[in-house]
Amino acid sequence: MKGYPRWFSARLITSVCTIAFLSGALLLPTTFEMRLEWEVPWRLANDHRTWVVAFHVLCGYVLVSVLGALWSIHMRVGWRRKQKQTSGALLVFISAFLAVTGIGIYYLANEKAQAFDSLLHAVAGVILLPLYVRHLYQKKSVRER
Repeated sequence: MKGYPRWFSARLITSVCTIAFLSGALLLPTTFEMRLEWEVPWRLANDHRTWVVAFHVLCGYVLVSVLGALWSIHMRVGWRRKQKQTSGALLVFISAFLAVTGIGIYYLANEKAQAFDSLLHAVAGVILLPLYVRHLYQKKSVRER
């Protein structure tokens, strides 16, 4: 087999990335209230929050798996051809950062460290989706043609 299976497409990656973004956005009010002790007008109920967190983490695992699959062909070919290197490298860096901070949210022992980690995770998540869309629709530079 050369290349990726037909179902592995930009549409799949975009869908998972968007779902992770939206589920993370649903969790932000709870994060603000629980971690930063801010007053928020609305947040998810506890029983719904648990399911959204689980779904968000599942999307994160899928995105990490997708990154691994992209490494085998897409990233290596793009790097050799010098195509979209800056946005691609930023995507990989921010994705890895999200994975590490996602683990830290649950496993850091210090509450202040958890709060700071949650804030960093949220900011990185907000940056990732627009960066991905830019990478997807970015034209080749003059040097790359």
